[in-house]
Amino acid sequence: MGALRIFTLAVAICFLINTPAAVLLVPLPRSIGSATTTTAATCSSPPEQIFHQLIDHSDASEGSTFGQRVQVNTTFYKAGGPLFILQGDESTDMTCSEFMEFSQWAPEFNAATMVIEHRYFGQSRPFGNNSYTNDNMRFLTLDNVMSDTVAVVNWWRNNLADGAGKDAPVIVFGGSYAGSIATILRINYPQTFFGALASAPPLRTFLPVTDDPDRFNRYNLVTQFWMDHAPEAAAKVRAGFQELEDILDAGSYTEIPSIFAVCTTPKEEDRDEFLRSLAAIYSLVLQANTAYLGPLFNLTGFPFDAIASRTLAASSPLAACSYMNYDYGDVAPGSMFGPTVPYDSTEYCQKTFGITPPTKEELFAKYHFDEATIRQTTRVIYSQGGSDLILSFPGNDDPSLLRMRDQEKNIIKGWLKAAS
Repeated sequence: MGALRIFTLAVAICFLINTPAAVLLVPLPRSIGSATTTTAATCSSPPEQIFHQLIDHSDASEGSTFGQRVQVNTTFYKAGGPLFILQGDESTDMTCSEFMEFSQWAPEFNAATMVIEHRYFGQSRPFGNNSYTNDNMRFLTLDNVMSDTVAVVNWWRNNLADGAGKDAPVIVFGGSYAGSIATILRINYPQTFFGALASAPPLRTFLPVTDDPDRFNRYNLVTQFWMDHAPEAAAKVRAGFQELEDILDAGSYTEIPSIFAVCTTPKEEDRDEFLRSLAAIYSLVLQANTAYLGPLFNLTGFPFDAIASRTLAASSPLAACSYMNYDYGDVAPGSMFGPTVPYDSTEYCQKTFGITPPTKEELFAKYHFDEATIRQTTRVIYSQGGSDLILSFPGNDDPSLLRMRDQEKNIIKGWLKAAS
């Protein structure tokens, strides 16, 4: 069973995936008014604030609100300058603006910066610890998420002294899932968002790829990265997955608890989900096993804690069924993880929750992020590669990253100059 030792870390995290996210969350701080400073802020430069956000933007007359965390920095802002805003993602804690590349740009642009925490994540929970019931999760919609960001931008514009921010051009930033939202915000609210920078948005998962269906498969990309940077480790991972598959395919499920120290013995119908969960860990490792881990990712700076934090931030199955259903969970043939049967999310959602997830065509019709519209939309930067260009960790970055960040900065500078 030597090769299976490689799964020690993976299995520990695998079981964290199924842990309710609420166990890591604490109640929202008490506050009054439109936006107030929290008493125990995670972000310190400047402290974060609480914005009183509508729970349901489609029924403003109902009036119920929740506390949504935001961080606003106007230290370098001058009238006519832009607002750089980071769209929140599916993290257990809010990303602080001081870790963002655009904070380094703010003095040069006379810019204000802002971070908004995604509803239902971190401390921005509409119903506190009761936010994750099936009934309360119904307010997690793309419409509400986008309206949250628009509302915070409008609040900032209307409340800055002397109306200095009224006509400020807004550039929205986001990475991965939040990169998709940044793109969709630019498409659907062009009057509010002057431009967008989307770092590795998974929009391709919604688009047809006729020439090579597996070209953008998540696990093929992960395999290629491992093969390029750690071929010996990749070979061991592949051997371990093959050994595990042999055990499962032989029907020897009773061996699994002794190998992995799991609480219950998986059943035959759990085979593919078990393998997918393990494979997902190696994707997370690429994001969290870095030289610059720190408060942005976790409290201790250790990769395990960062990965555990990311897995605990995973949305509930109900949210995935009713929200934006990213179907990139299939492990394709040729990866180092071994193939799984195609995952039918529609069948799962219907069977488990009685919900039919929206189709790609329905999402395209409502939110207009089909390929043709994406190609026609102006002032959007799509960055792709092995590292995130919108995060900034001075002193540790490869010169190529610094050059690309300068290129992005100059593109945005060109947008603003052309519009002035």
